[in-house]
Amino acid sequence: MFSSNRPNVISPVKLAAYLILAAFCGVAVAQTQHASAKTPALKYDLKAEKKIKGIVQEMKLEGQGHSALMHLVLKSGTDTVQVYLCPQSFIKDMDIELKPGDEVEITGSPVLDNGVSVILAREIDKGTDSYVLRDEKGVPVWNWQHT
Repeated sequence: MFSSNRPNVISPVKLAAYLILAAFCGVAVAQTQHASAKTPALKYDLKAEKKIKGIVQEMKLEGQGHSALMHLVLKSGTDTVQVYLCPQSFIKDMDIELKPGDEVEITGSPVLDNGVSVILAREIDKGTDSYVLRDEKGVPVWNWQHT
């Protein structure tokens, strides 16, 4: 119908907008790579594994989306302990029910996360229920769902 002999030329305003968008994307990717390089994955140490009994004080969610990490604050005697569990999506998939006031026993590995002492949970026992989050070698079992 209509034809134009005018070559496809991008306006200077559109070109500037595309260049700014590309620059922002590049900065975001660089910052993400830099952040992940600074925070290596915490390693489960089988030799340091221990059991700790206590009362759940609080459930916390760190991060957002599919990989948001669920952890809890556990009161054990006079100590308050941070326990890293697993992604929230795995908690939901496995129908794990934990709430403040629950009495639990955690099998896990103490580690330092940015200078803060935490426990990486391998197993949670609550009453007659037992939830396995990591295998006998400390490898997360939630990764098995996606392989």
